[in-house]
Amino acid sequence: MKTIFTKSFLALLFLGVISITACNNDDDDDNCGATGTLEASWKINGVEEKAYQSFHAHTVSLLSLSFQSCSGPNNAIVINYIPYPPSVGTYELKYGPLSSPIKGMGTYIDEGAGTSGISYATNDTITGTFIITDVDLSAKTLSGTFSFNGLKEDGSGVINNITEGQIFNTVYED
Repeated sequence: MKTIFTKSFLALLFLGVISITACNNDDDDDNCGATGTLEASWKINGVEEKAYQSFHAHTVSLLSLSFQSCSGPNNAIVINYIPYPPSVGTYELKYGPLSSPIKGMGTYIDEGAGTSGISYATNDTITGTFIITDVDLSAKTLSGTFSFNGLKEDGSGVINNITEGQIFNTVYED
């Protein structure tokens, strides 16, 4: 069975062009040494994380966004399967094998403690929301909020709570 991480990563690769905004992952408490602008922030189980690096990909009808956390070189939030082109609105993060039609999917990828990448993702019963509050069609940017609970992929039943997520004028297309 494919892991949620693999699904999220392959979705980003499959969906098309990936764009990277400038980021330097030095350890700086305020902005992780980044020379770019803050792309996103969120709390995981009450602990704040920030991202100064983002990736995006899309097909004719679906958008994926990924935000690289300053807390670790491979920690990330991935929001997949959002309608493309994006528009202001609320999108359910409820992806799962029984979801029909496909709904959005929220994933937190944790590379901490020497792991090879543990994913915590939404499914049909563990859900969340992604709210797009602003879309600038000429600049191809979007802003919004997100929150979701992510179920650990190993079947242990562990859930991480991702709250107070914010996306700040993130480029969604080059």
